[in-house]
Amino acid sequence: GVLAELGMSTATFAKTIFAVCAAIAILAIAAIAAAILVIRGSKAGRIALLILSAITVTLSIVMFPVGLPWTAAAITVIVCLLKADAKAWFAAR
Repeated sequence: GVLAELGMSTATFAKTIFAVCAAIAILAIAAIAAAILVIRGSKAGRIALLILSAITVTLSIVMFPVGLPWTAAAITVIVCLLKADAKAWFAAR
């Protein structure tokens, strides 16, 4: 079937899927931690969340069309964190 066309065994495919899912889970946990830091007013958390959102946009575009909701959400986070009032809020902290 498809795996034979890809030149992968079932075990190799399973390992690949596991590695991808593990990497995405690590990025998700890092984004949750960064979001908590942002809520607390951390400037480092803001930068981390911007970077992780950019990574999310990149990965979700690659996973088109399934990634479209994540693309929209990550772009919304980036836009909100770059607004003037958000910058002022972080500067006041």
